[in-house]
Amino acid sequence: MIGVPRMGAGRCFLRLAPRSRFSVQGVVELMSGTRIVVNEEAHLEIGDGTYLHCGVTVSCFEHIAIGPDCAISWNTTILDGNGHVLIVEGKGRPWSKPVIIDEHVWIGSGATVLSGVTIHEGAVVGAGSLVTRDVPCRTTVAGNPARILGEDAEWVKDREVCLDSPLKVDRPTGHSDQPPPFPKPGPPDVAR
Repeated sequence: MIGVPRMGAGRCFLRLAPRSRFSVQGVVELMSGTRIVVNEEAHLEIGDGTYLHCGVTVSCFEHIAIGPDCAISWNTTILDGNGHVLIVEGKGRPWSKPVIIDEHVWIGSGATVLSGVTIHEGAVVGAGSLVTRDVPCRTTVAGNPARILGEDAEWVKDREVCLDSPLKVDRPTGHSDQPPPFPKPGPPDVAR
């Protein structure tokens, strides 16, 4: 599904250059505002049950593979290259390096995944993170640059499944499934 309407984020943009490939296995959701560019001779793959939420940008210069059952949150950027030749101390840097996002990965909103990174199965990337290195299986990373915050991470994509999940969730004391009440207004502040 392309351009699934959510929160009015605008139209999807999909640019496929000559001799590029865009492979989809099964059902994939590209929410409104998603921008995808697959450059000449590049290959973008997305697995079944994965969604790219509003405002996600994917820029593929060589090869990006996003596995099945992934959740790519709002305003995330995934790129396998920079589109420019970079020379540092007289040595040319690679134009691009493949990005691999394994099965059942959750990437939080506003994260950026750079070239040459593999995010392994079950990993969670915190919102706003800059991923410059590989992320091991079932770890949680966050920060700029992203660093490991925890291991043995588990997450559930579907909220309804989560409510019935056997996973143990630590909840604050006094937690209720009801939203907290609105605070009652107090007396107005009086400037003296």
